[in-house]
Amino acid sequence: MFLSGFLTSFGIVAIAEMGDKTQLTAMCFVSRYRATKVLTGVFLATLVNNTLAVATGFFLSEFLAKYSSYIQIAAALAFIGFGLWTLNGEEGSDESANTKPTRYGPVLTVAFTFFIAEMGDKTQLSVIALAAKFPSPYSVLLGAIAGMLAANVIGIAFGFFIHKKIPSNVFKWISAMIFIIVGIAGYVEKMAAIAGLAATIVSSSAIILITGSLAYYLVKRRKHSKKTPVR
Repeated sequence: MFLSGFLTSFGIVAIAEMGDKTQLTAMCFVSRYRATKVLTGVFLATLVNNTLAVATGFFLSEFLAKYSSYIQIAAALAFIGFGLWTLNGEEGSDESANTKPTRYGPVLTVAFTFFIAEMGDKTQLSVIALAAKFPSPYSVLLGAIAGMLAANVIGIAFGFFIHKKIPSNVFKWISAMIFIIVGIAGYVEKMAAIAGLAATIVSSSAIILITGSLAYYLVKRRKHSKKTPVR
């Protein structure tokens, strides 16, 4: 039963994560941090998230069924914030050069982003269902972690490859746009489920307007800083 639980969890989680927002996030983070630090952050978030899902079982299932939309809305707004943060990165910099370190360091920054993104997500709900189905929680936990890491290693490798093929600044722009688009899409999807069409249109329009204004301001500030001579 251990092998069955492991393989089932591995397959379901790996497939669910292919093309998911967390895999895209792993690809984007390579534009700012070393691949090893991104993978470490992913591992920590995956370990905590899946342990929480397996350990609390049906209780968490009921909780997430009730509040998952609100959690995912918060995650969507966080993604928009990370997109703007990426857009605000220093021109032509990387982690080993001039990029200012984040307050909590790259590993914890990646871990926090992934943890928030996965809370209430379909992958976590799948892990809860699997934990209720199989008698060995360890097989489900290890399979889910392995599946998540396998999918995100692919994302990191693809991001690393792309990062080497195109200019760093272009890749950061692409990363920022992916963060923002995924965030807005996630917000619209979840708001439509809990607030109706009118509220979704009004609030989404406001968020798009604010995000666009902030992005424009950050781009203008970066251009101005490039023209201003350093004294």
